[in-house]
Amino acid sequence: MLGFDANRDGSVTREEVEAGLRSQFERADADRSGSLNLSEMQAENGRRWQASGTGSSPVIDWNLDGVV
Repeated sequence: MLGFDANRDGSVTREEVEAGLRSQFERADADRSGSLNLSEMQAENGRRWQASGTGSSPVIDWNLDGVV
């Protein structure tokens, strides 16, 4: 969570979390479609696994519609 602390003041605001999540999503959305397809989800999950191993939080298509 502290990774979202953009101004490094030791506290994370809602705006910092939203900006951080938006940035992560934009990095993962390789084709800039506004959604993550299966290959983009797999690539993002691979990056997360490499960075955090079992502590990673995977991107999951919860409603099984093929995109996030």
